[in-house]
Amino acid sequence: IISSAQGQLDPLSIFLVLLSFFLLTFKKKWSHRLLGMFVFGLSFAIKPNSIILLPLFLFYRKENIKRKIILFFASLIPITISFLPFILDSPLAVLSSITNYLGNYDFGYGAILRALRYQDNADIWLVDAGMFFQISTAVFGGGLMLLYLIFIRSRNLVTAIISVFLLYYTVYFGV
Repeated sequence: IISSAQGQLDPLSIFLVLLSFFLLTFKKKWSHRLLGMFVFGLSFAIKPNSIILLPLFLFYRKENIKRKIILFFASLIPITISFLPFILDSPLAVLSSITNYLGNYDFGYGAILRALRYQDNADIWLVDAGMFFQISTAVFGGGLMLLYLIFIRSRNLVTAIISVFLLYYTVYFGV
C-alpha cells in the first residue's frame, strides 16, 4: 500500500503476476493459458522484475514445443507494444539500453557491505563497489539457476514463485 501511494508500480505488477498464476494453474482451457501469459507480459511491461518467473510459467505444464512458443509470444505482445514507440524512434538506443544495463550499484549485498565499511571508515568510500555488485549478481544468478533446476518440472508453482521472489528480494534488497 505504501509503495503504491508513493507512485511505485510493484503492487500492480505483483497483482498481474498473481492473476497470471491464477489463469495458468486453476483454469484448464488453452485460451486461459494464452490470456495468463498475456497478463504476465503486461506485468513485465509495467515492471521487468517479473521476468525471472517466465521459465517457471512456460514449463509449468507439459505441452509440446509449439504451444510453449505460442505462449512465449503471447507474453511478448504487451512488451512489444510498450516498447514500440521507443523502437520506432531509436531502435539502436533501445537495444543498447537493454543489453548494457548493469543495474544500480546501491542494491544488493554490495550496498550492505559498503554501508558497514562506511561505518568503520566514515571518510572513505568503498572504491571497489563494482566488485560487490558483480558478487550480488553472481549469487542471484547461481541461486536462480538452482531454483530453476529444482522447480522447472514441479507441480507446485506456488512454492517455485515464492522461492524465486524470496531469492530476488534477499539478494537485491537484503531482506
